[in-house]
Amino acid sequence: MLVEVIAIIVAVLIVLYVLGTKRGDPDPSKMSVAWLVNRHKSETEWTSNFLFLPFKSQQSESLSKAYDRRKAYIEQIESELAKRPMNVTSNEFADVTGILLRRLEKRKKSHMNKGLSEANAVELATAELTGLPSLPPTSSSPTDIGQRLCMDLDYSCKIEQVSVQERALLAAANIPIDRYFAEVFALAGFARDYAIVKLLGNAGVGKEVREGYLEIWTKVWQEDLARTAVYRLFIQRCPGYAKAAERIQPGEAVDSIGLEFSGFLAQNNSHARQLALTYAPMYYIQHFESTRLSLHQAKLT
Repeated sequence: MLVEVIAIIVAVLIVLYVLGTKRGDPDPSKMSVAWLVNRHKSETEWTSNFLFLPFKSQQSESLSKAYDRRKAYIEQIESELAKRPMNVTSNEFADVTGILLRRLEKRKKSHMNKGLSEANAVELATAELTGLPSLPPTSSSPTDIGQRLCMDLDYSCKIEQVSVQERALLAAANIPIDRYFAEVFALAGFARDYAIVKLLGNAGVGKEVREGYLEIWTKVWQEDLARTAVYRLFIQRCPGYAKAAERIQPGEAVDSIGLEFSGFLAQNNSHARQLALTYAPMYYIQHFESTRLSLHQAKLT
């Protein structure tokens, strides 16, 4: 059975490589940031699948060439993203939102075709898309939903999810991965908090959801010695990120989040700046949009 699975993975990787070779890869400089972010994700998934293959399979000439080609293309995408510190507009941010919502709709329809109810299909599709467990039922209180949004950070933000490319840039910048991950977690925490306020307001239901969200940060995480440093970092970083996020207006740069992250991570370090400008906006968008989807699932928006 395992041999058959490996054979299928190898065959799929080869087919994708052949198709990509025939069509040619689009020039990253001519593509939108939303496209670059999504292509980067798919290319990284391809290379990750390759690295999980048995060593003998990796020695295949066609697969080995494909891997080198994919790695080179990932570097081109990352280089292009790093060149666009002020080109990520709110329109492109909306493009990413649209992509996520279209994927949600596609997965929902697929699950409904298999016999699931629409409510269960939406719940399952959201969990698959965001990588999070499902939120409590819509009958849960807004405070419960806020608490779950905070606790789910443990699922959406794991240190083992830090990519090979991020680790390479960290090594070049001489930044410990634990320090980087603490900054990522604080940013993800802010993105959720900011999404709650932006989407629900800071009164009524929005106030209740946010109180539940912050309650976990203050009462649970502050009391957990292992998380105290991250809690303090979250409190320290939120004001700066809030100012950066408020600059995300028509014609302004979403990338202000990346610049803020870069300043927190390491001043005057080109590798750290590239890392921040490439990945910080992705973490922010992921957690802002997954919060939007979760609040919609809970019928609060």
